[in-house]
Amino acid sequence: MFYGGDPIPWILKAEKYFEYHDIQGLQRMTIASFHLEGEVILRFQWFRHSRPQISWQEFTEALCIRFGPTVYDDYDEMLSRVKQKGTVRDYQVEFERLATRVYGWPEKALVGCFVGGLRDDIKVEVKALQPNSLSAAAGLARLQEE
Repeated sequence: MFYGGDPIPWILKAEKYFEYHDIQGLQRMTIASFHLEGEVILRFQWFRHSRPQISWQEFTEALCIRFGPTVYDDYDEMLSRVKQKGTVRDYQVEFERLATRVYGWPEKALVGCFVGGLRDDIKVEVKALQPNSLSAAAGLARLQEE
């Protein structure tokens, strides 16, 4: 279900579903309409009344414009500044959400950024173990938190 917020994960899931079931054209719009709620379904109704033949591509672009991040969001900067405020798990979720929006970062840079954003008491221990992957860094951080 899509209620609003960042539409990209929902669009990716929908496109995988459509690809798997070989769903094309306007059928995509019909199936998608069953998975919209709140203000999103109202937006969908408006599109269907004003443009009955709107394509999936046009609809998803409109969703991204209305509900998605703006072109002014700098995910590279956001990722480099994200800090652990709660649990390691919460931090990892936020870090990965931002990391999916950046391109061209080598694994070593992602690991350094992840470790750098950890709470100081956890960061020191994880850094000493020199993790070589993001999953290793996250796993070590969770162990240190316990």
